[in-house]
Amino acid sequence: MSEIEQLPSKSVGRLSATLRSLGIEFAIVGGVAVGLVSTPRFTADVDAVLLDLDDRLEWFVAELLKAGYESRAMDPIGLARRTRVLTMRDESGVGIDLMLGLLPFDTDLVSNAVLATLSDASTVPVASPGHLVVMKAVAWRPRDLDDIREIVSVNPWVDWDAVVATFAEYAQLLEVPERVASLKDLIGASL
Repeated sequence: MSEIEQLPSKSVGRLSATLRSLGIEFAIVGGVAVGLVSTPRFTADVDAVLLDLDDRLEWFVAELLKAGYESRAMDPIGLARRTRVLTMRDESGVGIDLMLGLLPFDTDLVSNAVLATLSDASTVPVASPGHLVVMKAVAWRPRDLDDIREIVSVNPWVDWDAVVATFAEYAQLLEVPERVASLKDLIGASL
């Protein structure tokens, strides 16, 4: 495997080690997580959901900077407080997007993360297939729909009815209730 192909895996492993050393509860999400719970695919960045950082965000950013990460924003703390995403870059130049969990869904996602094994045999907590499908259904871009198909086809044992019910709550909030039927159809066609 080339150095470029190994960068996301190395970045995930390094991020995981850093977050564990700081005592942060987290789970990897996004394209890396999709690749770890289904079929590996290229992704240029690393995404994670982190819990319980609102009262210690300044400390956390300072610790990440000490660990060699750099901010991709002029005011990382201000941006994170407005958007709930801390945008960093690791020493390899890989983008790191850290979502500050706030909702019960985020807590459930981190609490029910599954351990995935990286190419170096280390393990990282990754959002479950069901949680990933909910996140991808909220985003609903073409790449997300492809990811949903792949996750479902590789993980037929998941209680997909429960996943659709969870997503239905978000669909109502987002005022896109028609997506619930579309998600059911997408899941049914992917099994």
